[in-house]
Amino acid sequence: MLTIEEELDELEIKINRLKIEYDQYFLGVLKREPYVLRGDVQKTIHRYLSQPPSQARLKFRFNTLCARYQSYRQLWGRTIRQIEAGTYRPHNFRSQLQDKPGEASPSAGAPSPPKTTGAGTRAVDQLYEALSDARQKTGEGMRGLTREKLSEIVRQQTRELRTQHGSGKIRFKVVIEGTSARLRATVVRP
Repeated sequence: MLTIEEELDELEIKINRLKIEYDQYFLGVLKREPYVLRGDVQKTIHRYLSQPPSQARLKFRFNTLCARYQSYRQLWGRTIRQIEAGTYRPHNFRSQLQDKPGEASPSAGAPSPPKTTGAGTRAVDQLYEALSDARQKTGEGMRGLTREKLSEIVRQQTRELRTQHGSGKIRFKVVIEGTSARLRATVVRP
């Protein structure tokens, strides 16, 4: 049985480790978020929130650790939302460095550069190649998705977005979310 002070030491170590693992996840070193470690940290924090330490110095230390964890959680959440939206600057910079003009290969876990439609078959071909590469990396396969079907999907989504949002340029990109590659459309305002 650990004392409260030992458990707080362990909690601090886990929070520091969790920060390192999230940094590695955002850099693309880890393929998945560290859910297990995050669950352990949250479980410990919830236990001490319901029964806080009685000694003032231990209560202060716990509150400090809890505040640090909460600020990290906000940072991680904001970064994940940026990655999902395709606006996370390190990923955009890395994809610009790695991709040559005309190529569409997404880096592991990072969104591919935006692909525009309306430019004809070349844009659909690039989008198809990017989706094929991303699905190969995630182990999904194309499952009967041909260039023609993808072209029809792009046309249909373009029509729907134009009716909902009016004018604007429609961009499609391939993103890897968890273990699956997805096609994401956005409207770029003039």
